[in-house]
Amino acid sequence: MIRSFILCASLSSLLLSCSASEGDFDFAIAPDIAPVIKAKAISCLASKTAAESNTTPTKDIEASYARFQNVSFSYPHSDRALNIFSIEVRIEGLSTPQDKIIITGDDLLALNKVWWDNGEAVIGGPAQRKSYKKPLLKYDPAQIVASDCPLILGSLPGGTPYQGSVTLTAYGYVEDSAGNQEPAQAQTFISINYSGD
Repeated sequence: MIRSFILCASLSSLLLSCSASEGDFDFAIAPDIAPVIKAKAISCLASKTAAESNTTPTKDIEASYARFQNVSFSYPHSDRALNIFSIEVRIEGLSTPQDKIIITGDDLLALNKVWWDNGEAVIGGPAQRKSYKKPLLKYDPAQIVASDCPLILGSLPGGTPYQGSVTLTAYGYVEDSAGNQEPAQAQTFISINYSGD
């Protein structure tokens, strides 16, 4: 088991505080507590698709929402690559329209421009990897990947003040140069706070 304290320290010049993770790789989110804002928001997917089509993105995340500006993954290995395929979000102790959210597919890729451009959420591994989205293109996956678009949790309740606990689990697999694959996952914990209407 590894923890993300080293990752948090390495990003300390950028982040005030971040969550600690447990699992097969480092997974951190900052800030580790976020206010709930009574408004709609624009998702990373809406922002990136609008940018590609040169249009104005619409607010597709329902009120209320909490914004976590930085999502970071670390897998410092050049001989094997970590492929992330989903993030499961569980909100504890709140009456919400959905207490479990799965971030996958284009919603996951939209968190990071390199992931979006190449069509895969890869951390670490050999250099000159073939792009899934652009087969003729090769790129070097980073061993530490930080989101360039915030993770936003929407459809959160309003009303009276509350503080909620959120558990996030990232699922993926590790693949070596021979093509052998092993499942991998990491978990981190954050909080949301609503000050009331």
